[in-house]
Amino acid sequence: PRQIQAIADTREAYRSGARAPILVAPTGFGKTTVATEIMRLALEKGGFLDLPRRVWFVAHLKEILDDTASRLQEAGIPFGQIRPRCPQQYDLPVQVASVWTAAARQGLPQPDLIIIDECHLAVAPTYLQVVAAAGHPRLLGLTGTPERPDGRPLGQLFDRLVPTCSTAELIEEGLLVPIRLYCPTGTELGDLRTKGSDFDQDQAKIGRAHV
Repeated sequence: PRQIQAIADTREAYRSGARAPILVAPTGFGKTTVATEIMRLALEKGGFLDLPRRVWFVAHLKEILDDTASRLQEAGIPFGQIRPRCPQQYDLPVQVASVWTAAARQGLPQPDLIIIDECHLAVAPTYLQVVAAAGHPRLLGLTGTPERPDGRPLGQLFDRLVPTCSTAELIEEGLLVPIRLYCPTGTELGDLRTKGSDFDQDQAKIGRAHV
């Protein structure tokens, strides 16, 4: 039910004027499942938004791309892949694309909709290059954390947040297992500098090496 509502809310965001909403959902929500259903709907008569027919799913990690390709295959959705060592099947309306490969290749057919996973990364130059080369189509961002550690605004690409629920709500509804938190005792963080809104990772690595 949460996923069905998320699709309905995303559709309503577009219909009310958004061109690039971000679907915000916690880890374990099933954002890839939602994206797969949106891609399936885009192939039906009328499409997901009465417009998109050609959809790209773009991500930066092999594991995410492999998982999405498996979901599409299980759902019986024909798709091509804009990835190294994959046959070029650009005639297929759904493409699973590595952001690095999409940025490097010229003359790719322009999509009507780009779904960007881990979209808090999408204001990086490589993503901006891909979106520009694709003709600035409609976007759909997916993330559980709609902010960047360096503070750069996501409004450079996206124009609306579509909230879903919290991890606590999913646990309460029996959709996720309760969290059991483990952490070391006696950790000294007083001398650890911060960079942006987080600890300085380089300094933290040095500290670990001396433990």
